[in-house]
Amino acid sequence: MLRKKVVVALLLEDICGLPGATSADAEDTPPEPDRQLRKARRRATFTVVFNWLALAILFYFRSSRGPWLMLGAAEESLFTLGVLAVAVHSGFRLAQLHTLRSVKRVLDNLEELTSGR
Repeated sequence: MLRKKVVVALLLEDICGLPGATSADAEDTPPEPDRQLRKARRRATFTVVFNWLALAILFYFRSSRGPWLMLGAAEESLFTLGVLAVAVHSGFRLAQLHTLRSVKRVLDNLEELTSGR
């Protein structure tokens, strides 16, 4: 037997990291997974765009002499480490966005399965 509330709470809390999915069960009001997922996807998309904008600004204001990414003197090392940190964070958020989209598809399929009974 499929317990829809438990599966939705598992997907939202454990996989997506969205708090508060089971707290609504105690109040007898169903959680709104679509709204929570939409809000999380919007935040992840904003963060990715902000990171790409930060990378563009870093490369725009970089001095044009020498190689682009290298470790060495203090200024070049800081630039390289900054670019790597922003790129890694952007990649993490892109993966999170992919996970949120996958969970949305699973929730839609779950809704179809449970409504067909």
